[in-house]
This record gives sequence, C-alpha cells and structure tokens, in this order.
Amino acid sequence: MAHWLASVGKSATHRNNLHYFASLTLRLGNFRTTFTPRLHQHVTLAPYAALNVVFNHGLGPRNRPIDPLAGNNTTGGGTPAGVKFSLLGGSGSMAFFLAVANRKGGVGKSTVAVMLAHALSVYGGKRVLVLDLDSQCNASLILMGGHGWNEARKDGKTISDYFYDLFDGIPANAREYVARNVGDVHGAGNKPATVSLVPGSLLLEDIQGELYLKQANQSHIPDVVANRVRGRIESLIRRFEGDFDVVILDCPPGLSFAALAALKTADKVIVPFRPDYVSQLAVDRIALLIEDKRNLDDLMEIPMAERRYTCLANYVRDDNRDYMLIEEIGLVHPLLDTFLPQREGIANAFDFISERRSIDAKYGDAIGDVKELHGEIQKFLENAAKSAQKDKIAAQ
Repeated sequence: MAHWLASVGKSATHRNNLHYFASLTLRLGNFRTTFTPRLHQHVTLAPYAALNVVFNHGLGPRNRPIDPLAGNNTTGGGTPAGVKFSLLGGSGSMAFFLAVANRKGGVGKSTVAVMLAHALSVYGGKRVLVLDLDSQCNASLILMGGHGWNEARKDGKTISDYFYDLFDGIPANAREYVARNVGDVHGAGNKPATVSLVPGSLLLEDIQGELYLKQANQSHIPDVVANRVRGRIESLIRRFEGDFDVVILDCPPGLSFAALAALKTADKVIVPFRPDYVSQLAVDRIALLIEDKRNLDDLMEIPMAERRYTCLANYVRDDNRDYMLIEEIGLVHPLLDTFLPQREGIANAFDFISERRSIDAKYGDAIGDVKELHGEIQKFLENAAKSAQKDKIAAQ
C-alpha cells in the first residue's frame, strides 16, 4: 500500500534570502520519493525529516556509489569503478569513513564522534577530519568553542557553505573550508592533536532544500532530483579522503540528504544508544536503513560480522535493567564490548577550554573508556587496511 507523507519547511537561497516550500513524500514499502512544489507561506519544520531516498548509479572503490552528476560514463556518471579520485590529494590511499549515527536524538552522537577523533589522533597517530553534519553543531562547539564556531560561520566556512559553494562543480579549494588542529587536546610533545573540522551550520537543512530546488529546474522527475542531490553531497564528502586517514561523519538524528549520503559513504557506522526501549526501536530503524532491508527478518540474514554498523551502549547505569536491555539489543545487532557509563569525565568533555591539555586531563575518570573504545575501533581500521591490500594484490 502506498502512503503519502507531507512535510513543510523553509529554504535559504545561499545564506541570506529565504523562501518556503512543502514536500510530499510517496512511501511504497521501503521506497520513498519526494516532490517539492513551492509554497508561499511561513512554516518552520525541517523540509526532509521524512525523506528516505537511497539510489545507486554504479559502484566505485569499496563498492561506494558513483557521483551521478560528475561525468558521462555508462554507470551513471562520476568516477569509474575501481579508480579513486580526490580533488584534495589526487590518487592515493583512501581514508576510512566512520559515521556516528542514530535517528534518535540525545544518545551522545557528537560526544562519541569527538571522543573517537581525539583517541584516533593521540593514540593512533591518525590524521582525522570531523564533518559536522548536524545542524545542532555540537561537535563544532566541543572542538572550537562558541567563539571559534561563530567566526567560521561569519567567514562562510561551514559545512553548508561548502556544500552550496561547490555543489555545481565550481573550482573552489575544498581545503579552505577545513579548520586545522582544532580542539583543546594536545598529542605527543605537546603538539596539537591532528584533528581537523568542517564546522557545522544552523542552515544546513535549509541549504539542502535550496539545492533540491536548484536541481528541480533541470528535471521534473522527483526521483532523479533527489538522487542527484544525495549523490552530489556524497561526492563532496568523499573529496576529503586524500588528505586524511579517518573521516568521522557526525550525523543528525533526522533523515536529510547529508545524513543519507553519510550512511552510504561510511565504511562503518557506529550507532550509540541509551539502554531503553525507545532506543531499541531506534537501533532497529537505522539498522534497516544502513543495510537497506525491509524488516528484521531480512536483516538477520546478514551475519553480524558482515554488517556495516555496530552499536555502542552509552549513558549506561550500573543496574540490571540497563544490562538486560543491552543484552536484548545484542541478540539482534552487532554490539561493541565497550560500554560508556554515566561519568563526570564524559559529561565535562563537552566543555571547550582555550588551553590545550592532555587527553587524560580532558576525559578524567572516563579515560579508560576512551582507550577501550579506541582499541575496538582501531581493529576496524586494521581490517579495512588488510582488505584493501588484498584487493590491491588481486587487481595486479
């Protein structure tokens, strides 16, 4: 049975002029498509809260979908399969894309994303980039503080500026949108941790609506327009892989083109959750989205070790109820051994200070949890490197 869903929102023409629109989403099973006519009426809801469009126009490296706007090859455009291309660093080794996502808010996604960035930089010696795709901008505030984030916003160097300015293939330098050596943590020898950031933006949802409308002028088929926007954003996300070892994608709780692009791009998705029944349902929903399955029965056909996501219990209390719920989720979904309890060190890590400090001082009584989490994530990176090496040898 088909269902029509309606949502309304506002769209920004670049960063200043606003206009408003409504969107209609046709849902047929696990498939949805959206039509967006203009609406001359003041509304305030996010335009793509109900949008779920996942398309694939051919596969590139690591089976990543190819950008449908970037070329004219027979697979639908973009980089030909088997060829890595980066406008930042040219051909070379590929970064590991790690998304932190959950369709439920308040589960600590940004805190986990920044924690991983610090740990991978300090303990793993990785060059880490954080893309703040959440319009709440929490990851940016943790890494830059309010003043630093506001300066990036005024300078037009946020993620929404990056997507808008480079969407049509304008030959701008993507590096100009990256803030280097951010955060209040130092690495070895008191040098700044190798953490970079493309700051978040309050206008990100508005900009995505504007990009949709721009593409709608080129096609009257909603499916094609939605796919082009999502695919182009995915291509822009992948542009950074030549300069970094790990790219962490801090995703918003809702479904936007940026969130969908991040989930498609990610080599691994970390799903933080609170041990409660609402979070259990939220984990089910995002797991189906990541693996592109209709229901849990279809999902269970994929061995847990082969799934692209893994779950992380956060805000865990020392009681049997929390442990029971974590165990129930672990029966259906892959689960990290690390639990993040309710600790003062994790809560205080949200605060940015102007002077750099050691990672131990940053996370206080939670430093053991940070090290344990890093150890598990490091294994994903090592396995990906081994797999890439095997693929390289097989291709020779």
